[in-house]
Order: sequence, then structure tokens, then C-alpha cells
Amino acid sequence: MKKYRFHNLDFSVNQQAQIVEYYETRKPQLLDILITTTESNLKLSFSWDNFHDIPQMAITPKDDAHPFNGYVVTIRHEDFAALLKVLFWLVAEGFDQIDPPESKKGRYDW
Repeated sequence: MKKYRFHNLDFSVNQQAQIVEYYETRKPQLLDILITTTESNLKLSFSWDNFHDIPQMAITPKDDAHPFNGYVVTIRHEDFAALLKVLFWLVAEGFDQIDPPESKKGRYDW
């Protein structure tokens, strides 16, 4: 059985603005986001973080060649819509713009 490590995303103010702008200029439908996620061979789950009392999203790349293979990439945000914006950005192009897990240790949320 494969062992996974968790990597919590932390975005800079500039990255946050880029994510919102990317989403707002494209205005994708939820179904399109979910289809793209599935076609990208990513496992997606949403849960409730009882400790922080906010929703949490987890993305697990299933492709062995993916730079985040072996990781469960997580993020929490008080606004569920913000999680969808992050998901769309990550699937569309964001994974190429964030540091691999080994190179970054930081805060957990944005």
C-alpha cells in the first residue's frame, strides 16, 4: 500500500490575486471543473475541519509522473467558493506554479 504525505498549501497575496483573476476571467461551471479534475487523474475530496470549523479540500494526484505524486495536497478556507477557485486554478495551471512539497514549509491557509 502506498503511503501518502500531506502538503498544506499556503499562497502569497500575489498568488491569491492571480487565482481570483484566473477564475473570474474564465468563469468555469462547476461541472467543467469536476470533469477537468477527473480527466487530470486527480482524486478530489471535501471535508469539514472541526478544529478550525471551516471546509477543507484535498487533492491527490494519481499520475506517477505528477510532481505532487505521493502527496495529499490540502487547503482550508472559510469560503467554499474560494476552494473551488483554487481547485480550478491548480488543475488548469497552478501545480506548475507552486513549489514542490520538499522545498516549502509554511503556514497552512490563505
